[in-house]
Amino acid sequence: MAPEAPKLIESIGNGLLLKKSKGGQVDPIRGTFNFGTGEIWLIENGEVTDRKRPTTAAGNTIQTLKSIIGINNKFDNVTHSIGFCGKGGQAVPTSIGGGWMAVKNITIG
Repeated sequence: MAPEAPKLIESIGNGLLLKKSKGGQVDPIRGTFNFGTGEIWLIENGEVTDRKRPTTAAGNTIQTLKSIIGINNKFDNVTHSIGFCGKGGQAVPTSIGGGWMAVKNITIG
């Protein structure tokens, strides 16, 4: 059974908690991504402590998928409105949500 978000945070020890996506982009040719974050919190000894400035998370998609160390089993829909995603003049209605995920290495800022 996958852990709930608090257990996942405890398992991290020291790191960062990224919340509230602010959009981003994926380059499928290069295999890279970057996404803005609305909130970043410091995790110290498995507990959420200080809030930091919003920034971005970026990385190589395959390497990031390989560095996932935990995913919880609860789906959170975190948006209250529909946004759009698209390329080349195409637009698809989207929303943001999902489970919590712990990743060992990702570029922040």
